[in-house]
This record gives sequence, structure tokens and C-alpha cells, in this order.
Amino acid sequence: MIVWASRKSAALSSVVNMLSSAIAEEVKRLECPKSNALCHTIDTHIVDDDEVLERTGYGALVRSLYVQPVELWNK
Repeated sequence: MIVWASRKSAALSSVVNMLSSAIAEEVKRLECPKSNALCHTIDTHIVDDDEVLERTGYGALVRSLYVQPVELWNK
């Protein structure tokens, strides 16, 4: 999951980590209870406006010609 924000912050990282943990716990509850922790890890990266504009790192995927991201939520 790529989180696009105007700027990165420690508070945003904390919220993303809490959200990832909550989703992982629900997936764990719904799936096989004997699976390991790696089965429930959500790969999350935060990118800011500069990374998207410069198309660096994961910011390049947001406006990629070859990969169409799916927007889950927009404020």
C-alpha cells in the first residue's frame, strides 16, 4: 500500500502503522489461525508530493504509465 501525503511526519507514520496492524489482525482472524506473521504483514510506504513530482522511489508508481494504482481513500 502506498500512502501519498503532502509531507511525511512521525504522526502519519504512527497512524499508518496502527492501520496496518489493525488490518493484519482482522486478516489473521479471518484466515488460517496457524499461519505465521509474514502472511499478515501489509507492505506500506509513505510518499510525499516531492517524491511523486520527481517520480522517485515509490512516488514513481503513483503516476506510472505502466502500473495503474487503485485509490482506496481520498480526503
